[in-house]
Amino acid sequence: MTDKELRRLTRTDLLDLLIIERQEIDRLLSEQNKMNEDLDALNTRLENISRELADTQKLLKNRFLLADHGADRS
Repeated sequence: MTDKELRRLTRTDLLDLLIIERQEIDRLLSEQNKMNEDLDALNTRLENISRELADTQKLLKNRFLLADHGADRS
């Protein structure tokens, strides 16, 4: 919309445009909040998986050490 077109709008038209813009801002903020919540949930899942992986690595390392130790004793 050009400046000339904008100047020809009535106050009611301008208020309608403001309402439409506010609704769009609200929709985008809501979408952003939802995405942030999804991202937080994903980060939590990744942290849990990382901890589980570290625990599993420790268990496997201990098993291999025990197996090596048992083989050395034989």
